[in-house]
Amino acid sequence: MVNFARALKPGGVLMLYGSPGWPEKHWPTLERVGFTILGVVEVPTVNYSGKEVIIGVLCGDGAGMARLDSPWEIECSRPDWSSGVPVEECIELLKVYTSPGDLVFDPFTGMATCMVACERLGRRWIGCEMEPGRIKDAMRRIEQEREGLEAIALVSQPTGNHVTVEARLER
Repeated sequence: MVNFARALKPGGVLMLYGSPGWPEKHWPTLERVGFTILGVVEVPTVNYSGKEVIIGVLCGDGAGMARLDSPWEIECSRPDWSSGVPVEECIELLKVYTSPGDLVFDPFTGMATCMVACERLGRRWIGCEMEPGRIKDAMRRIEQEREGLEAIALVSQPTGNHVTVEARLER
């Protein structure tokens, strides 16, 4: 959390996704490193029973920043992608907390749900994924979203127990 606080500019927003009970466990750490809690929202999940939660935190005092309210009533699709969060939920968060052209970083890219939402809304994105097996599926999903675009680079660099992947797509 300290590194997220260090990397975000004042006014930058961090969204965390986890199980119910997770917010209370990490709330003190988030506040200690300088985040303002914007709220916790329950969201439906695709692969799991019950609800998950999204915690919105802000680097700074939060003056004038929209708060998260729960519960959300979002019509969500259930695509074949193995993702716990429907893309519609990411879209709603991005519409509230980002502007076209903003850079969104997803350190746990998974099946690229956040990246697809960024593509639809005109946000730039950077993603990281530890599981090499998911990289091809994520790239395929992004390529389908950006129909007609060509993948020009996919570089995988093992780093200890992690794999860093850089993928660039351009017209």
